[in-house]
Amino acid sequence: MDLTATRAQIHQARTEEAVFLHVQKYLESMDEQDFEGLPDELRPHLIRSAGDVSSWALYFNRQDLTIPPGEGARTVLRDMLQLFTTAAHRIAEIGIDRVHRLKS
Repeated sequence: MDLTATRAQIHQARTEEAVFLHVQKYLESMDEQDFEGLPDELRPHLIRSAGDVSSWALYFNRQDLTIPPGEGARTVLRDMLQLFTTAAHRIAEIGIDRVHRLKS
């Protein structure tokens, strides 16, 4: 599955559940060898909540800081960083929209 297309779908998602679905589909579409470079604890599993998404976004952001400058930009780690950061951002937007609708 294409990360760019998945991120675009996440941006279009109207609910948190739709965001979770897009993230989970992307993870399930990855080849096992894509995960070979990541330790087991870096392998995201079932995504069920905004907490799961935000925890993984924070985790991959922290791990990305450990990559020395000059390393290639298309690593699985950085793909996970983009995927989960996009998802966390969209979930925050959905929450803000929900609050604004309730106030209206």
